[in-house]
Amino acid sequence: MWFRQIAFVTLILCACAPTAEQQSAALSLPSSSGVTRAREVRRFDTSDSAQVLQAVASALQDSGFTLEETQTELGVLTATKLTGNLIRVQVVVHRLPQRAATTVRATFQRVSLRRGATPAVGDVLDDPLLYRDFFERVSQSLFLSANEI
Repeated sequence: MWFRQIAFVTLILCACAPTAEQQSAALSLPSSSGVTRAREVRRFDTSDSAQVLQAVASALQDSGFTLEETQTELGVLTATKLTGNLIRVQVVVHRLPQRAATTVRATFQRVSLRRGATPAVGDVLDDPLLYRDFFERVSQSLFLSANEI
């Protein structure tokens, strides 16, 4: 009796085990991850992460976004914009240790609202012009504040 139960449990566990291909696919990064990171991240030559976060907030507000949440201590900012679709941007500002530089990573999403109690779904926007324009606005804002214009 015990032998059959042990054999049955062993059979079930072996049938659910991932194959070697599934394991390697789960641990490897997609080939587009480097391109995505290059599009979403910029480095600015300043160690003042609070100033960079303020420049990010100004750039988003100039683009018509409404700031939803800002955690200055953590360097996190979330903003939304309604243009037929709800667009959400999440920004993380991180000072690089032992360097006079700060990185900014922005992710833009188109949010699809669902009826009822199901959560909204966000599709990442991968338009290079969207990211380029955003980071140009941040650069301009940093330049203006650094030169007190």
